[in-house]
Amino acid sequence: MIFRFHLSGISIDDLSDMTLYPKILAVDEEKVIDFKYVRHSPKLYRQTGIDEQKDDVKSDGSLKLHVGRVHMVVMYKMGIDIQHFLEPFVKPGIIIGLFHLAKHKLIEKISLVKSCSTKLHLSLNIHAPTLLLPQKLASPNLIILNLGDLSVENFFKEISKASASDSCQMPVIDNILVRFEALQVCRALMTLAGSLELQEPIIEPINIQFDIKRTVGYRGIVTNQYISACSQLLLYQVVGNINNIQINLGQRDLATLLSVWSDNFNDARFIADDMTVFWRPTSPLEPPTPSMLPEDPSVRKLQAFFSQNEQVRKEATVRLTFDGLQLILFNDMDEVGNTIQLQ
Repeated sequence: MIFRFHLSGISIDDLSDMTLYPKILAVDEEKVIDFKYVRHSPKLYRQTGIDEQKDDVKSDGSLKLHVGRVHMVVMYKMGIDIQHFLEPFVKPGIIIGLFHLAKHKLIEKISLVKSCSTKLHLSLNIHAPTLLLPQKLASPNLIILNLGDLSVENFFKEISKASASDSCQMPVIDNILVRFEALQVCRALMTLAGSLELQEPIIEPINIQFDIKRTVGYRGIVTNQYISACSQLLLYQVVGNINNIQINLGQRDLATLLSVWSDNFNDARFIADDMTVFWRPTSPLEPPTPSMLPEDPSVRKLQAFFSQNEQVRKEATVRLTFDGLQLILFNDMDEVGNTIQLQ
């Protein structure tokens, strides 16, 4: 089975003449989204005769996703206008209901990771949006927030058969490499011709890398007799590294940041306050949760008795390395006033 979906383009324009930012939403590349999912048939390997001695484990399919770079202008006033436009079409409380439903489904999917034995080859290349935060629609001063690029790749490996009998199912490790790059904040100017001129980087590009090892079908393998002798096998082993973060903050940068906050976002109250008032249901959809009753001491003793013989098993380890933080403060663009380094 092959399922493919792609979105060639998307744009939102501001038709007002009193703005320097007519392109509210614009795309750099030809395709916004390119999604491809391939699910192999169980008869595939018997028909093709794939060599079983290869290190690469037979997968159930592949998943490829490419998301192009999107530039979006963020203005408080635009958010309020969109909210007022949607008021007649959206039933109060539906957004909160959808949020809780998505949260519940996400928790269910995460709980299924332990027992999931599906092996998919991942190739994800996601360019996060670039947010343009102007001071005003008629002001050339703005802050550019580049949310970076996310890439995910993986491959599968079997644990050596030397430590187990051939009749046992060999544990399969899903090796996932996650790279998050080019997260950056900078100050810029918008020209009358509609082009951006980058002035100074406030936060230099940040690179984060994670090496994740996941045991496929962990719950089923743990109950196997073979795994009792392999206590080092974990559901997740995560090793991450955050490169050195350098922040350059000059007087012009600070002035632009304060101007953007005061003129764009600090308008009486933040948009989230208005949204919580509007999206909140007018009548309670669920009865209030009763307050927790004090726990019975006898129940607590029974819980302690039944849990004293339980063997606690470690399922995940996380190790994160942070190279350091460097803060550079400028009096102006030619002279360094103070430098603070945190390693």
